[in-house]
Amino acid sequence: MIDLELIKKWFFEQLKQREIVIQLIILNVVLYFLGLLINLFGMPFGFTGVNKLASHFSEIWLYVPSEISTFFRKPYTLLTYQFLHYGFFHLFSNMIIVYYFGNLFIQLSHKKKLLALYIYGGFFSAIVFLLV
Repeated sequence: MIDLELIKKWFFEQLKQREIVIQLIILNVVLYFLGLLINLFGMPFGFTGVNKLASHFSEIWLYVPSEISTFFRKPYTLLTYQFLHYGFFHLFSNMIIVYYFGNLFIQLSHKKKLLALYIYGGFFSAIVFLLV
């Protein structure tokens, strides 16, 4: 029998021991696979093809909306969209960039500043998206 508590404990211990770059990658990968799992459970309820359950929920609640009036009702999307990916290649290419750029940034600066850069970069990207 699988002991979920033991797996959870192991996972969080591994996460604590890793550098911030690896933690960001793990977080993004886990959230991506969680979305795939939610999509799998949505199939019996008619959420298939383009209209998958996690994708449908994400587009409505988690992605930055293209209309500024809608954005003001959902400002939390400045943070949530940063951890969502459209497909495996999108996730893979973004995580390669995070890995190499993150490690380079840590060598040139300090590792505590990387998380702030990641979050602020996402904020400003969303703001540029809204303005365009």
